[in-house]
Amino acid sequence: MKQRHAALLLTLALLLALLAGCSSPAQSDEPQPPADPAGSTEEPVQPLETREPLDPDVRLKIEMQLSTSLPNCEVVFYAGEGDLFVVRRDGKDGLVNQNGDVIAPAEYDGINGFHDGLTAASKDGLWGYLDYAGRTVIPFEYENAAYFSEGLAAVAKDGKIGFIDRTGAFVIEPKFPYSGVLTAFEDGLALIQNESRTRYAFCDRSGELLCDYVYEMEEYTFGFDNGYAIVLRDGRYGALDTSCREVIEPLYTGLFGPDENGLFSAQRDGKCGALNTAGEVVIPFAYNDFYELDRAIAAQREK
Repeated sequence: MKQRHAALLLTLALLLALLAGCSSPAQSDEPQPPADPAGSTEEPVQPLETREPLDPDVRLKIEMQLSTSLPNCEVVFYAGEGDLFVVRRDGKDGLVNQNGDVIAPAEYDGINGFHDGLTAASKDGLWGYLDYAGRTVIPFEYENAAYFSEGLAAVAKDGKIGFIDRTGAFVIEPKFPYSGVLTAFEDGLALIQNESRTRYAFCDRSGELLCDYVYEMEEYTFGFDNGYAIVLRDGRYGALDTSCREVIEPLYTGLFGPDENGLFSAQRDGKCGALNTAGEVVIPFAYNDFYELDRAIAAQREK
């Protein structure tokens, strides 16, 4: 029994030593934004799938395979596409595949993760884009760079925001205020903040603003989803369609949706009800909370 116990302890010690050699305890499991020459730590908006949790077994397998070709490295996160992973070594990021082959050397200040086949990356204080092969396909010449969506990506240049295509050509020249945050096109529109980051508007693919900077920023502000955007104006929530028309006037203290049946759940004067996409009340404001309202909606569908 003592020999079996000793063997178990020895195996555990060897495993811990191997892990210590492949990852630095000072590094976080989450990707960190690169240092900005001006001192900003803002990073562009990223798709959630590029930051999904990494399976510990996958991390260990890749780090063991890299122990010779890229020693003392850490697998930071799945890069979102292409079966690629971001690794970090001595504070620099690189790319490897699931077999542990080095696709891009660990020489970048940051790699954000792939979307639509390209990833924004930073080097020497500037941002550009890499492809699945680790090649620089858009030069490092931007102050910040977001992910590609609907064929366009927001970039900051000379203190202004513009939008480039996958060749690096500007489709919308840099003209919008840059306040440290970049967004992406969804449903043909992109959210644009004012210089103080307190209010926002939306622009189309031609670069035309479809509304004034009247909507208020809050901790969680989102763009369009399934053809509608929830907005906050004068402390009340409403909804826009993709022409930036207020299909639901901002009158509500809470607003969610629409769901798969085109219903918005809303709250007003402490009661909850449901609206359609024309802003018409289809379920009266008679419910104490959204949970009660959800049950009423479900019961109505079963009829």
